[in-house]
Amino acid sequence: MNKIKITTALYKLSDASLQVKTEHIITCLTNNEYFTSPSPPLAEVKAALQAFVEATAIAQNRSKYDVLIKNNKRDMLLLLLKNLSLYVQLEGSENEMALASSGFSIQKAAEPVGILAKPQNFKLIPMHPGAIKASIDKVYGAKMYLYEYRVKGETLWQNITDTRTTVLFSNLNKVTEYEFRAVALGANPERVYTDVLTSAIL
Repeated sequence: MNKIKITTALYKLSDASLQVKTEHIITCLTNNEYFTSPSPPLAEVKAALQAFVEATAIAQNRSKYDVLIKNNKRDMLLLLLKNLSLYVQLEGSENEMALASSGFSIQKAAEPVGILAKPQNFKLIPMHPGAIKASIDKVYGAKMYLYEYRVKGETLWQNITDTRTTVLFSNLNKVTEYEFRAVALGANPERVYTDVLTSAIL
């Protein structure tokens, strides 16, 4: 069973969202029966929030100096929230109700990825002489993609592995028909290939 965790990184929030989130956390932790001795103290977090809010208002004039001060106040607030989140995680342990009551967001549990889906929208686009481009839509859960090709009528496939959903086959024999297919690669070893496409190389 996966351990229940809260989101500890709030640095991606905008200034306005960070202010709202911090106020929510302070409200939720005030007189919270699960977290009786917040560390750092909520008074310290409130003071840092107030300083950040005031610095944000002053920085509206876009003075470089004032913006630097605002960013400094933001970093100080984020550090306090980081430490506070660690306290909440440790104190709340495996109690989902307690963690949910803290005001911090609970991380969504990662869902296991089984057999990856068959790549969709497989296309071939002729390029310069002796080359052709293949493309597919992105497949959820894929770590890489395997593109295979062979001269029509042959048995063995040659391949190219890439993290991208588009790949270029070059140095192919001209005036020759080739077959192409693609598959998404992930943790599960089973593979579901696209339909085989045939194209003559110019």
